[in-house]
Amino acid sequence: MNEFEQQIDEYGLDFATSFAASEVMKKIHSYDDALQFVLEELDAARNGNETATNFVQTSGFRPEEYIGSMDRSYDAIDGPDGPQQFFVGIAFMIEDIELMSKFKVETVDKIMRAWKLGKYK
Repeated sequence: MNEFEQQIDEYGLDFATSFAASEVMKKIHSYDDALQFVLEELDAARNGNETATNFVQTSGFRPEEYIGSMDRSYDAIDGPDGPQQFFVGIAFMIEDIELMSKFKVETVDKIMRAWKLGKYK
């Protein structure tokens, strides 16, 4: 278990994902950008493990909304100062794949909730 995983273990996944979501949202400047960020995460997660695919299936989005969204990305989302690069940088500090998956889906869920996207609309 690395240092970041130890912090998640100590403070809890909810605390860690709340912090991550608030930091990611500082890099999201509009509803359209929040939507694009979430759709890209769903597009990636649809090919993931059971945690990820269950999240996609219960997200409130239809497949035609998110499939291919990574191909439609733009600098405000995927550029060097965008939320996507920042989020990936945080998530990849987690070596345990199941924990990383839970971390990612719970963080994205908090962003969806904050912007009232998908099942929170």
